[in-house]
Amino acid sequence: MGAPVGNRNAARAKKWREAIMRALARKSGSVDAGLDAAADKLATLALEGDKWALDHIADRLDGKPAQAIVGDDDLPPVRVSRVELVSLDDDGTDRPTS
Repeated sequence: MGAPVGNRNAARAKKWREAIMRALARKSGSVDAGLDAAADKLATLALEGDKWALDHIADRLDGKPAQAIVGDDDLPPVRVSRVELVSLDDDGTDRPTS
C-alpha cells in the first residue's frame, strides 16, 4: 500500500529507496546481483545464529507479528474520526473551537 495522498514523507521514502538501489548496483554491477548478495549475507548470518537475521527472515517470510495495543484501563477501544482526533488537546480533552 502506498503512502496516503498528501503524505510529505512519501517522496523522501522514494529517494531513500532509489539511493539503496543505486548503491546495490554500484557495489555488485546490477540491482539484482546486489539484492542476491545482500540476501546471501542475511542467510549466512541467520545460519550462524544471529538473532536479528533470524527475526528479519521470519518477518519477511511469515509477516511481522501483530502488536498488542495496551491501555491504562480496561475500557474497550473507541473509534474516533480524524476530525474528532484533530479537535482534541494533548491530554484528550476537547479543544475550544474559538
